[in-house]
Parts: sequence; structure tokens; C-alpha cells
Amino acid sequence: MAEHFRDIEKIQDILHEAQTGLWAIELEEGREPRMYADKAMLELLGFTGEPSPEECYRGWYDRIDVDYYPMVQDVVRRMCADERAEVEYPWHHPLWGQIYVRCGGIRDKNYKEGTCLLGYHQNITNTVMLKQEYDTILEKLNENFKGIILCNLHTGEYRIIKATDQLEAFGEGAADFETFFRNYAEREIVRQNRELFLNAVNPEYIRKRFHADSSGVEAIYRTKEKRWRRIKVVPLKQYSEEYPWVIAAMEEQDGEMEKRIDQASAQVAVSQIYTLLISVDCEKAGYNCIYYSGELLKLTRRGRYPDFREQAVKNMPAEDRREFERIFDAENYGAGEYREGMLHMYDQEGRLHAYSYYSALISQNYEDRILLTVRNVDDKYEIQRREAILANLCECYYSIYLFDYVNNTEEAIWQEDFIQKNREFPKGALDVYYEKFVKYYVYPEDQEKMRRAESIDFLRQTLSAEQPVYEVDFRRLYPDCIRWVRARFSIAEIQDGVITRVIFANMDINEQKLTELKEEQQKKLYFESQNIIKGLSAFYHSVFYVDLVEETFQTFVIREDVAERLNHSDEYGALFEIYHEHLIHEEDKERFKQEMCLTAIKKRVQEGETIYNLEYRRDYSGYYGWMRIHIILAESRNGAPIKIILASHNVEKEKEQEAQSQQALFAAYEAARNANEAKSNFMAQMSHDIRTPMNAIIGMTAIAMGQADHKERVKDCLQKISLSSSHLLHLINEVLDMSKIERGQITLTEAPFSLKGLFHEIGSIVYNESMEKGQTLHFLTDDIIHDNLLGDAGKIRQVLINLINNAIKYTPHGGTITVTSKEMMSGIPGVGGFVFTVEDNGIGISEEFLDHIFVPFAREENCHVRKVQGTGLGMSISHGIVTAMQGSIRVESKQGAGSRFIVTLTIRTLEEEDDEAAVLRALSGNTGRKLETCLHGLRLLLVEDNELNMEIAETLLRDAGFIVDRAENGYEALKLFNDSEPGTYDAILMDLQMPVMDGYTAACEIRGSGHPEAETVPIIALTANAFAEDISKVMAAGMNDHVTKPIDFDRLLAALQKCICR
Repeated sequence: MAEHFRDIEKIQDILHEAQTGLWAIELEEGREPRMYADKAMLELLGFTGEPSPEECYRGWYDRIDVDYYPMVQDVVRRMCADERAEVEYPWHHPLWGQIYVRCGGIRDKNYKEGTCLLGYHQNITNTVMLKQEYDTILEKLNENFKGIILCNLHTGEYRIIKATDQLEAFGEGAADFETFFRNYAEREIVRQNRELFLNAVNPEYIRKRFHADSSGVEAIYRTKEKRWRRIKVVPLKQYSEEYPWVIAAMEEQDGEMEKRIDQASAQVAVSQIYTLLISVDCEKAGYNCIYYSGELLKLTRRGRYPDFREQAVKNMPAEDRREFERIFDAENYGAGEYREGMLHMYDQEGRLHAYSYYSALISQNYEDRILLTVRNVDDKYEIQRREAILANLCECYYSIYLFDYVNNTEEAIWQEDFIQKNREFPKGALDVYYEKFVKYYVYPEDQEKMRRAESIDFLRQTLSAEQPVYEVDFRRLYPDCIRWVRARFSIAEIQDGVITRVIFANMDINEQKLTELKEEQQKKLYFESQNIIKGLSAFYHSVFYVDLVEETFQTFVIREDVAERLNHSDEYGALFEIYHEHLIHEEDKERFKQEMCLTAIKKRVQEGETIYNLEYRRDYSGYYGWMRIHIILAESRNGAPIKIILASHNVEKEKEQEAQSQQALFAAYEAARNANEAKSNFMAQMSHDIRTPMNAIIGMTAIAMGQADHKERVKDCLQKISLSSSHLLHLINEVLDMSKIERGQITLTEAPFSLKGLFHEIGSIVYNESMEKGQTLHFLTDDIIHDNLLGDAGKIRQVLINLINNAIKYTPHGGTITVTSKEMMSGIPGVGGFVFTVEDNGIGISEEFLDHIFVPFAREENCHVRKVQGTGLGMSISHGIVTAMQGSIRVESKQGAGSRFIVTLTIRTLEEEDDEAAVLRALSGNTGRKLETCLHGLRLLLVEDNELNMEIAETLLRDAGFIVDRAENGYEALKLFNDSEPGTYDAILMDLQMPVMDGYTAACEIRGSGHPEAETVPIIALTANAFAEDISKVMAAGMNDHVTKPIDFDRLLAALQKCICR
């Protein structure tokens, strides 16, 4: 006896509590079988004394139910064959009568004298009897079902056992039970519940539910007659994969549910299965206690739900209180769904009791209620815990320890021989010995995870009744080797819901782990190569997976011209031959032959080129294009390449792009060379331009010194010296200004100035030069509303003088130069939009040079320009200054007809309305300005695509006395204008961003339409943009003014008055 149970004597009391005994059976040829049993086993066998091993075996074997001998003998045979086996059967106890037992075990491989089986014997009578009671309840409930159909989940065959005439009619033409129930659902069930019903009779869903829970499937649904029904699908007692028959039962719910529940509950209560059976309405107002046999709660037949809840939750742990609330929350139940689980409650002595519960949402007299059944499972709970311990102990572990975290002790149950012999880990301090184990017996890289796994905080977070085991793999250090081991931490004891003791067991898994790691590495390599191939397949016209050892290949992507010649061959030699003989360009064949043979590929890959590419010209259906082949190492073994990937694609476009890049590089070089040449030309021109006034200065100085006594002559020389010095200074300043602009160092200042005064200053500066050429110079400032401005007057002066001087230079004697200033509505308070125009009737600019006029050092090459001195920087400087001021400058010119330069700037104004005037204007909804007589009764064409904006503008204009015609886009406005008689429209208000035709295009089309008033009709732009470039673009399109959105009616009237009332 001691020989067989020496290592597990310490857990005998635990096993006895679980009604589980341990046994060993010895089988030898020529001798009677012998059974050795521990104390618990002898009690389960009904022995009061100590029987002999032979008597013990006969006492067990002779009392097995005769019908179960074949099953028991089969399990014994499997255990003898080194299989782990288990069986449940009835057994006749000499004192208790018939009980149900579960036996299982394994063969003792160390026993050499015959066969020895080690196992356990467990009393499971309560579990079996409970199942039989549930079956009885189900059979009794089935008497109330109005339709019972027998269904085969595999073949779809069905048999109607019980049905009304109406229900039986749905079987006509139904070859299987799914069709039968579908016919029923479509004709009888409301649309909202059909899917729920059909899911409940779906064979696949039923099989999954049976696999997870053999209690069956049910669904509650409603018929088109507003009646409640229930269908329940349960397996037959003999149900199996070979015998897949189930019962589908259908019953009425109305008026029967409460009666059936009371009957079933009474039967259950009589059999003392349930401790509590109670129903609660979904509003949580009241409860109906159908049965209660406990002492912890004081319940009446009917009562208030809050009273019931208060009594229940005060005795529960915190986590169970949350579960209790979830049970009575109707939102947690779908139609036909239920909940089940565990609850715990403390008694008056502080002992914790375990209860299993089952709850469901039911319909009772057209009222939804939650039904709860509760059963005390203290014994079952303890048995399950003991079974878990036993299951862990029966595994093939080479060592098992019991960790007591309350007392900080570890105790060995089973140990390795050399550990036990050297007394490495006797019973002692858990923290000391476990740290010793990790430090000296665990591979360094695995030590941290083993420390973490043993931490009680980690185990209490990880382990639970639902997940009682945590496993971790680590490498175990031995004196002569390292082996893989699987450590298992499992619950041994829980007190007051807290884990206090844990079993630590270790199993050698070295061969299994090495195989897994090898397979994992191979899978990783395989999937990596497959992923590479799949990725390549999207971009390459040919992808082959080549086996260098077998000299074969696998095709993933292939061109048709190769596939046709290949004729399903997988030999690399055949593939090589097709390319070499039929596809590769004649001039590349020899190189292809040398580089693409497998010998050459192996050599390059072994030398370290795991990825490289080669390029050849290939026949692409009638033309030779460049093909690039990528050679990629996919797998190697012992340093030798085994498999490669060949991926090829057409790179003709890349070659073309390379050529284009080279061409672009050459163009950039040419541009740089041209720029250097332009600068060289500039330096030569500057040398000429600087020498001219310098020669004058030097010459006039010499003349003056020689004519010192002739005052008039000296005075004339000094005047010419002064003039030449000024010209020289102007040349130097232009070069310096351009240098600053190119470096981005131009600085703008803000100071008050008068625009009219600025024009007067500019006129006085340039007047003499124009008079010398007999030119007429006009300055027009009539359209200026705000004269006092805030900005950089010096920079504006410089720009305008540059433009005027340029006009003077290139306008012949007797020509005309006109400088105008026009103020536009910017739409920004305190800011005006100003358009400055310098127009001449000079020689003009060629169309080719217009694109280069603002380029530094650029000068047009013709005889007229060559005669005029200059640096070619004046226009560049003007462009740089205007850009810095966030404005725009553009030029219109025609050779021989003159030029027009237009500069658009936004400049701050100093005449702003005071706060009181602004408030009064906002409150009145008007501008404060009376409508001028010249505006009364005018007809306007309003062009706007936004319906709301159109309505607002039209209402304001009509209320002010205008006549308004509407157009929804530029094309419609153009058509209305062209079709109108002269004098029809006094002005056009044009939105800019519109579908079909925008405002810019429409304005250009109107100006060029040939209508008698095409060039004179005022066009005012309505836009949300208020920058100088936007104003410039509006003016370039031929429009007269610019009003920003949201429309300021005062500004709009001012613009109309300026354009119409002249």
C-alpha cells in the first residue's frame, strides 16, 4: 500500500472530502488481479476493515452493473495500451445501494513485473441524479407542447409526432424540416421575429449550441394573430454525431406560462433542487416568491422588489452584487435568451455559501417578467474544486509543489530524484526557495517571466474559478544540458474569495517545444517567402519560385508568350531555354546564358548577394524592351541557397524616365549657363553704362581744370559732372535694390501720406525728362475716394517712377503717357484697393519678351531698345517691391502700339467712420446715404448661383428702387445681355465663382460680344476675396469695380454711383 501511495499521502484528506479514492491494480499472468486502495477508496467500496488486495479487486469488479462490463473492460484495455481513459457507470454499493461512479487512470510505466494501473474512483451520484431530475421536468413540460417534430440535423429528415391540422399543413411540399419551418414562419410569424425563429431551427446553430450547452435551444416569438409562442429544440437522450435526432417542440405562451412555471417550480421544489424560485416585474416594483427554502432571506409570497434586493445584496461580496443587478436588468436579455452563473452569500456566522442561478426574461399575461432560480451548490462547488486538483495531479509532471501564500511556505509533493536526494528544496520559506529555483535552474532570459508568474498579485488577477490554471514555458538548466519545461500554476485553495494556496507543477516538453519552434521557423520562412511572392505578383509580369536543388520551379505569375512554349513543364532548364532561344535580344543572349544559369546564380548568392538584379532586352510582342530580373534568396540550409525567387518586369518606362531626367539635367545646366551668360552680358553692359558717365566726369573735370578762368565754361562742366554723377548713382542704386530683393531683405515702412501729394511729387520728378522729348504727361486722380493713406509712400513712388521712366524711354518724341489712379472697394474696413495704371503709345513690347519682362538683367534685343541705356533691373525691382507689398503687377502691350502697366495694391486708409456712425448704420439696416437721383429706377442684371444670396441681394436692391433681372450663372447672364436691346441694363452685378461659366469668363465674353454696349456697360464684381491679386484679376477681366461679400449695401451703392452717375 505504502509503495503505491507514498507521494500523495499528504492530500488524502482533501481527496476524502471530494468522495474520491485512489487505487492501484496489478495484473500478472497466472495470478489473480490485485487492487490496492487508500482509505477513501475502501470507504467508497463499502469495506470496514482492511481486505486483501485480491478481495478488494473482487469487491469492486463483482458489483459493476452487468450492462457496463464491456465499457469498463474497454477502458482497462486502453489504459494498458498507455492511453489515459475515463468511464462513468452504475455500481452497487453494499450499504448505499446503486450509486454512479467515475473512474479513470493511467499505466505505471515504472512497474516491471507485469501491468500496473494507477487511478481514481469518484462518487458522482448527485450529479447524475440531478440530470435525471431535469430530464423528468423536461418530459413533463413536453406534455404542454402543441406541436412536436422529430428532426435529423444531418439529412434534414423530419417526422411530425404531434401537431394541429393547421401546423401539419405546412409540411405539404416541404422536403426537409428547414423548409417546413420556413413555410410556417412566412405565413404565421410577424416579420420582426422571423429571423429569431429561423435561427433557432438552423441545423448549424443547433449543433453549435448543443456543443456548448446540451440543454437545448429555444426562442419566444409572436404570431400575426398577436399570440405569443415558444419553440424549444432539445436533443434525444441517445443524441450523437452518428444519431443526430432532436425534438423541436412548439407551445402557446398566452395564459399558460405562469401555470406551467408554478407546476414546474413546485415539482422542482418538491425534489429540493432549488433553494429559491422567484419572478420580478421588469419595472422592478414587485416580486412573486414561488418557492424559498433558505434561512438567509425573509420573503413573503408577494412583496416589494427593493425589500428583496436589500436583503440579498447586503450578504453578497461586491462582485456578486454587480452580477445581481445585471440579472434584474431587462436590457441584458434578448428574445429567448437566458443567464446563468454563480452567486455567493455569507451566513450569520460569516461562512460563504455558493449558489448556481438560472434566469430568463418571460412573457406572463402579456407582461414581461424576469424568472430567477437559485440552488445551493456548496457540495458540488467543493467537488469541482477537488476534481480540478485531482486532474492536475494526474498529469505527467516530474515535480509538484504546494505553495501556501498565507504562511509563505512551499512543500514538495513530487520531486525529481536528484533534487530529492540532495534535499535542494525541502519544506520551507516560499520566497527563499523559489528565488533559489529561478536563479540556479531557470535560463537567464526566462527568469523575469518566471518571477512574474509566481507573484501572488499576478496569480490573483489571472486565476479564477472559470480559469483555474495558468501555464508558462521556460528553459530549465541542468548540469549537462538545457531543456524546455512547461510550468503550471493552478488553484489549490480559495478562502473568502481570495486565492491562498497554489499548486506549482512542471512537465518536460523539450521534444514537443523544439518541434514547435522548428515548425514555427519553417512556417515563418514559408509565409515570408509567400508574402514576398504575393507582393511581387502585383508589380511583376513574371514571378517564379525556383528550387536550386531539384532544379525545378513553381509559377506564380507568367506571361502568355512563355506559358504557351512551356507546355506545363516545371524544369528550370526548359524555362531558361525558352528565354534564351526565343525572347532575349541577340546582343544580350551570351550575357543571359552566363548570368542566368543556376551555377552562376548559386555562386553569387553564396558570395552574399541575397538580392540583386540583371537587365536584358526582351521581345514584348513585336518590339524589344528592357526587362529587369530580380533574384531574391528565399531559403537557405547550412549556408547553402535552397530556393530563390525570380521576378521580372518591363522597365522601358524607367529607361525613358532616365533619359528624360538626363535631358532635364541638361536643360538645367543650359539654364544655369544662360543665367551666367546673362550676368556676364549684364556685367559687360554695366561696364559700358558705368564707363559712359565716368568718362563724362573725368573728361569734364579735365576741361574744367584747364578752363579754370572761364567761369561759364567751368559752370557748364560742373553741371554735366553733376548730371553724370546722378546717373551713375542711379545705376548703382538699382543694382543694390535688386540684390536686396533677391536676398529677401526689402523692408517696408508705414507712415501717413497724401496720394494726390505723392502724384504731385512724382510729376515734378519726371516732368522735365518728358518735356525734353516733347511728350504729353497726364496724371488722373479723379476716382480717388480716400486721399489720406497709411503705407510706404517711398516704395510706391519708386515703382511708379520706374514705370513712368520706362514709358518715357521707349515712347518717341511727341508721344503721350497717361498715369491714372483708381480706388476700388476692398471689402476690408479701413483698407482701400488702388489700381495704378501707366499707359503709353510708345514702341511696345514683343509678344515673345512679355514673359521675360520681369526677369532680372533681361532686355529685349532690337535696335530701338539697344540704343536706350539701362540695367534691365527696373522692371524686376518694381515686381519685387509690389510682391513684397502683397500686390500684383501685370503688363499689356502690342508692338508698335504702346504698353500699359497695371499695379494693384491694398493700402490702409485714414478716413474711417466713427463708432457711433457704424452702430447707427448697422441698426438701421441702411447705409445712411440717400439714393442718388441718377440711380432711381435703374435696371440691374444680378448674376448669382446661390439661391439665398440671390434672394438677399434682390430684396435689398428692389427695396431701394432698382429693377432687378436674375441670372443663375455666367452663361445665362451672357445670353440675357446679348439678347437685350441697347439701354436695357444700366449695370451688371457679377458673382465670380459659379457653375457652367464663372464670372471672369462671363465678363470677358460680354466685353467681346459685339453688343452695342459691350464695352460701356458697368460690370461690378461680387466676391468673397479682397486681396490685391483678386482686384487685379477682376480688372483684367474687364470689370469696373469690386465689392466683397457679405455685401455692404453702402459700398455697393457707392460703386454703382461711381460707375453710373458721372
